[in-house]
Amino acid sequence: MRTIRSAALLAALAQIAQAQPTLYGLSFDGKLITINTATGAGTLVGNTGLSSCDAMSADPSGRLFAVSANDDLYRIDASSACAALIGDVSQVEYVEELAFSPAGILFAAGSANADVGAERLITIDPSTGQSATVGLFGVAHDVDAMAWFPDDGMLYGSDLTLGAWLRISPVTGAAVNLGPQPNFLYALAVSPSGVLYATAHTSGGGSPSTLVTVDRLSGAATVVGAVGFDTVAGLAFASPPAPVPGDANCDGHADILDINAFVAAIIDPAQYALLYPCCPLANADINGDGHVDVIDINPFVALLLGRS
Repeated sequence: MRTIRSAALLAALAQIAQAQPTLYGLSFDGKLITINTATGAGTLVGNTGLSSCDAMSADPSGRLFAVSANDDLYRIDASSACAALIGDVSQVEYVEELAFSPAGILFAAGSANADVGAERLITIDPSTGQSATVGLFGVAHDVDAMAWFPDDGMLYGSDLTLGAWLRISPVTGAAVNLGPQPNFLYALAVSPSGVLYATAHTSGGGSPSTLVTVDRLSGAATVVGAVGFDTVAGLAFASPPAPVPGDANCDGHADILDINAFVAAIIDPAQYALLYPCCPLANADINGDGHVDVIDINPFVALLLGRS
């Protein structure tokens, strides 16, 4: 009995350890990496194929989202670095940073003029890229790093031009200057335990990234270590969700919106791969026999009807 209990305890501990979120980073040139929070060292996951990546954040379910050149919003597969286009972020010319709230609201630092820094807080629909302005930052005009802090429900960020540490209202967009922050912070992310991590740089662009922790109230930074990659402009803690059987369009749910994708997976897998480039074909293998074919149709229908 003691052996069985010990084995069960070890299994439970293994599951807990596996569930701990990983710190992901996205470099300006499109490399997705994982970062060791104890040493700062980065490890390459893969190249997304994107360029001019300025921001990344994870939604509450653990899915990664990023913005690249032309302000296109992408969903990034954490295991393969595959980037799936969602759409163009509307109503702004430039997006500098992304930050999800625990409620799943995607905030961003945006600019109405591509020639200047981000001067306003916006929200973005993560399913379409459509945006809406919350309000102007006021005292800040170039917010390059931003994260939601759960303790007080406020956004915190750094203005690269002013070298200032900011507290930002998610309701009005108004920023309060809390003090100097001269470390060229390009990305921020809050760990599950409430530690605020950032990537710091010695100059405004193209320089090696250093992982630091940041004091939320003062903006003071403490060095963790070199990341080993240049200009890591996006950070996010995430535990990527397990694949959902029947979720043929990879939106995180198995529902009627998956019907067209499911049919494409059965009829023409090559076309399915083009239409849904980051979706594993195995999501359409409803009966789990290792094949995607007509035998999966009845289980798929039963799944949608709630009889699986």
